[in-house]
Amino acid sequence: MTSTRTMVVERPTTGYALDSGPILVIPGTATSARAHRQAATARKGWSLRARLVALLIVTAVLLGINALLGGMPADAANLQPQPGEVVVIVQPGDTLWTLAQEAAPQLDPRAAILQIRQVNDLPDSSLMTGQRLVIPSFADLP
Repeated sequence: MTSTRTMVVERPTTGYALDSGPILVIPGTATSARAHRQAATARKGWSLRARLVALLIVTAVLLGINALLGGMPADAANLQPQPGEVVVIVQPGDTLWTLAQEAAPQLDPRAAILQIRQVNDLPDSSLMTGQRLVIPSFADLP
Protein backbone atom coordinates (compact mmCIF):
# COMPACT_ATOMS: atom_id res chain seq x y z
CA MET A 1 0.00 0.00 0.00
CA THR A 2 1.40 3.37 -0.97
CA SER A 3 0.67 6.42 1.00
CA THR A 4 0.46 9.91 -0.31
CA ARG A 5 1.79 12.49 2.07
CA THR A 6 0.91 16.10 1.85
CA MET A 7 3.04 18.85 3.28
CA VAL A 8 2.39 22.51 3.90
CA VAL A 9 5.30 24.73 2.91
CA GLU A 10 5.51 28.46 3.59
CA ARG A 11 5.96 30.58 0.48
CA PRO A 12 9.13 32.65 0.32
CA THR A 13 8.18 36.27 0.92
CA THR A 14 11.16 38.04 -0.64
CA GLY A 15 11.66 38.54 -4.35
CA TYR A 16 8.28 37.19 -5.43
CA ALA A 17 4.99 38.81 -6.25
CA LEU A 18 3.07 35.71 -5.20
CA ASP A 19 0.24 35.48 -2.72
CA SER A 20 1.41 35.21 0.83
CA GLY A 21 0.56 32.21 2.92
CA PRO A 22 1.26 28.48 2.85
CA ILE A 23 0.97 26.30 -0.23
CA LEU A 24 -0.11 22.68 -0.41
CA VAL A 25 2.67 20.39 -1.64
CA ILE A 26 2.02 16.87 -2.87
CA PRO A 27 5.31 14.99 -3.40
CA GLY A 28 6.09 14.06 -7.01
CA THR A 29 3.99 16.81 -8.58
CA ALA A 30 4.88 19.99 -10.43
CA THR A 31 3.70 21.99 -7.43
CA SER A 32 6.24 20.17 -5.29
CA ALA A 33 9.12 20.94 -7.66
CA ARG A 34 8.14 24.62 -7.89
CA ALA A 35 7.85 24.91 -4.13
CA HIS A 36 11.28 23.39 -3.64
CA ARG A 37 12.82 25.78 -6.21
CA GLN A 38 11.16 28.76 -4.53
CA ALA A 39 12.29 27.64 -1.10
CA ALA A 40 15.85 27.05 -2.37
CA THR A 41 15.95 30.52 -3.95
CA ALA A 42 14.69 32.11 -0.76
CA ARG A 43 17.41 30.35 1.22
CA LYS A 44 20.17 31.56 -1.11
CA GLY A 45 19.49 35.21 -0.39
CA TRP A 46 19.29 37.58 -3.31
CA SER A 47 17.74 36.28 -6.51
CA LEU A 48 19.51 36.70 -9.82
CA ARG A 49 17.16 39.52 -10.78
CA ALA A 50 17.82 41.37 -7.53
CA ARG A 51 21.58 40.98 -8.03
CA LEU A 52 21.36 42.34 -11.57
CA VAL A 53 19.28 45.32 -10.46
CA ALA A 54 21.75 46.06 -7.65
CA LEU A 55 24.65 45.79 -10.09
CA LEU A 56 22.96 48.21 -12.50
CA ILE A 57 22.30 50.70 -9.71
CA VAL A 58 25.89 50.55 -8.47
CA THR A 59 27.18 50.92 -12.04
CA ALA A 60 24.94 53.94 -12.66
CA VAL A 61 26.09 55.60 -9.44
CA LEU A 62 29.76 55.01 -10.25
CA LEU A 63 29.33 56.34 -13.78
CA GLY A 64 27.60 59.41 -12.39
CA ILE A 65 30.43 60.04 -9.93
CA ASN A 66 32.97 59.54 -12.70
CA ALA A 67 31.14 62.02 -14.92
CA LEU A 68 31.09 64.59 -12.13
CA LEU A 69 34.75 64.15 -11.28
CA GLY A 70 35.85 63.84 -14.88
CA GLY A 71 34.10 67.09 -15.73
CA MET A 72 35.91 69.02 -13.03
CA PRO A 73 38.39 71.62 -14.17
CA ALA A 74 42.08 70.92 -13.98
CA ASP A 75 43.62 71.87 -10.66
CA ALA A 76 46.34 74.52 -10.79
CA ALA A 77 48.44 72.35 -8.47
CA ASN A 78 49.34 70.42 -11.62
CA LEU A 79 49.99 73.64 -13.54
CA GLN A 80 53.24 75.52 -13.07
CA PRO A 81 52.83 79.29 -12.86
CA GLN A 82 55.09 81.34 -15.10
CA PRO A 83 57.00 84.37 -13.79
CA GLY A 84 54.52 87.11 -12.92
CA GLU A 85 51.61 84.71 -12.53
CA VAL A 86 49.95 84.17 -9.17
CA VAL A 87 48.25 81.07 -7.73
CA VAL A 88 44.94 81.86 -6.04
CA ILE A 89 42.87 79.49 -3.89
CA VAL A 90 39.16 79.99 -4.61
CA GLN A 91 37.22 81.18 -1.56
CA PRO A 92 33.46 80.89 -0.96
CA GLY A 93 31.68 83.46 -3.12
CA ASP A 94 34.57 83.88 -5.58
CA THR A 95 33.67 83.91 -9.26
CA LEU A 96 35.81 84.25 -12.35
CA TRP A 97 34.26 87.68 -12.83
CA THR A 98 35.41 88.95 -9.41
CA LEU A 99 38.84 87.36 -9.77
CA ALA A 100 39.24 88.90 -13.24
CA GLN A 101 38.20 92.35 -11.96
CA GLU A 102 40.72 92.12 -9.10
CA ALA A 103 43.56 90.87 -11.31
CA ALA A 104 43.00 93.22 -14.25
CA PRO A 105 40.82 96.22 -13.34
CA GLN A 106 41.97 98.00 -16.53
CA LEU A 107 40.58 95.21 -18.77
CA ASP A 108 37.11 94.14 -19.74
CA PRO A 109 36.43 91.26 -17.28
CA ARG A 110 35.32 89.01 -20.16
CA ALA A 111 38.77 89.19 -21.79
CA ALA A 112 40.48 88.49 -18.44
CA ILE A 113 38.11 85.57 -17.75
CA LEU A 114 38.96 84.08 -21.15
CA GLN A 115 42.68 84.25 -20.38
CA ILE A 116 42.21 82.76 -16.88
CA ARG A 117 40.17 79.91 -18.34
CA GLN A 118 42.80 79.23 -21.02
CA VAL A 119 45.72 79.24 -18.57
CA ASN A 120 43.88 76.87 -16.19
CA ASP A 121 42.32 74.72 -18.92
CA LEU A 122 38.82 75.32 -17.52
CA PRO A 123 35.94 73.91 -19.61
CA ASP A 124 33.49 76.49 -18.20
CA SER A 125 33.20 79.24 -15.60
CA SER A 126 32.38 76.93 -12.68
CA LEU A 127 34.63 77.21 -9.64
CA MET A 128 34.83 75.13 -6.48
CA THR A 129 35.90 76.41 -3.07
CA GLY A 130 39.50 75.36 -2.45
CA GLN A 131 40.29 75.05 -6.14
CA ARG A 132 43.69 76.47 -7.16
CA LEU A 133 43.81 78.84 -10.10
CA VAL A 134 46.76 80.38 -11.88
CA ILE A 135 46.04 84.05 -12.52
CA PRO A 136 48.15 85.35 -15.45
CA SER A 137 50.02 88.60 -15.27
CA PHE A 138 47.98 91.43 -16.78
CA ALA A 139 50.60 94.12 -15.99
CA ASP A 140 51.88 94.48 -19.56
CA LEU A 141 48.40 94.97 -21.05
CA PRO A 142 47.01 98.49 -21.71
